[in-house]
Amino acid sequence: MQAMIASLFSGTSKEVVTFFLAMIPAIELKASIPIAILRFNLSPQVAFMCSVLGSLLMGVLIFVLFRFLFKTLLNKMKFINKAQENRYGKKYKIGEGMLIIFLIAVPLPGFGSFLGAIVASLLQTKINRMMIYLVCGNFLAGGIVLAAIMGLKL
Repeated sequence: MQAMIASLFSGTSKEVVTFFLAMIPAIELKASIPIAILRFNLSPQVAFMCSVLGSLLMGVLIFVLFRFLFKTLLNKMKFINKAQENRYGKKYKIGEGMLIIFLIAVPLPGFGSFLGAIVASLLQTKINRMMIYLVCGNFLAGGIVLAAIMGLKL
């Protein structure tokens, strides 16, 4: 597997490889930052930015895809659509944002941009709010991972 990935990216810059590693669901930026710093010897700033940008791009793509799928399903099932119409106002939006940011920022396997984007599409979050949540969550997750790596490197 490792040889296959290495042959796929042979001749590609380390920054681009880091960007694409952050787009893989199992890896995301939680593993792409350590790989970029410890394996590729990239600076922490470059590793952070490449990883965050890759994770952001994939999070947006997943959000748009799942939002389309869920809207299509909701249009087919009218009884679920009626239950979704009941919104709770400002408190709901604050809780929604905190939940999505938390799901993105937790540096554990299974959490990240993908889970946050899927939950946001289930909650029918607007795209502009989702972008804010995605950026905040990714910067938090990247900061946590970067702090852990820099602590290990000292």
